[in-house]
Amino acid sequence: MAGNAEQIGEVLVLTPPMRSMVGAAFATHEEWPPSGWELSTEFRIRDGTDRRADGIAMVWLDLDRAGPPEWSGWAGGCMGLWNGDAGGMTGWAIELDTFHNDVEELPGIVDPDYPHVSVILDGDLTQPLAVGGAPMLDESQWQRLVVQSRTGHLEVRIDGASVLDLEDWNPPGDRGYIGFSASTGQLYNRHEVRTVRMTALP
Repeated sequence: MAGNAEQIGEVLVLTPPMRSMVGAAFATHEEWPPSGWELSTEFRIRDGTDRRADGIAMVWLDLDRAGPPEWSGWAGGCMGLWNGDAGGMTGWAIELDTFHNDVEELPGIVDPDYPHVSVILDGDLTQPLAVGGAPMLDESQWQRLVVQSRTGHLEVRIDGASVLDLEDWNPPGDRGYIGFSASTGQLYNRHEVRTVRMTALP
């Protein structure tokens, strides 16, 4: 675990509901290829400011290009995926973004409005590979996330509903760790994950 992440019972708390927090955690006991599996987990985003921030990312960390698995990025808007001069978290990620981007307050932003789900390569949130809509991601209740990564196809489901379906999926890399990251800025929430299950697909 890195940054502000901590395990409390069966729950992985990535960030507490405080300003400028960032946390990440990876299952380092097992390596997975970038495709050929299904991940099922539950996440919850609760407490904090009325305007939500910032969200959770599920990460496949490319071990052939990555720094230490305890690496985590910036707080504030980056979901822990980007770290300035150090660059982004190598590999790919599913971003569950809760922040309400106000184009009047933040002219020139490139991040889609909330809530959305996107596929991020190497931590670069400014150029998502794909973007999908999503149900509200901050209802203060546990929600089910399923990510199915096959060669040629990536699908993301939340509470049984397909929110992103990407064809021609061929992610780079050979071996990686599965994990999660989250961050807060001036606005904040408590970001939690529990009950992660990985299943190899034929």
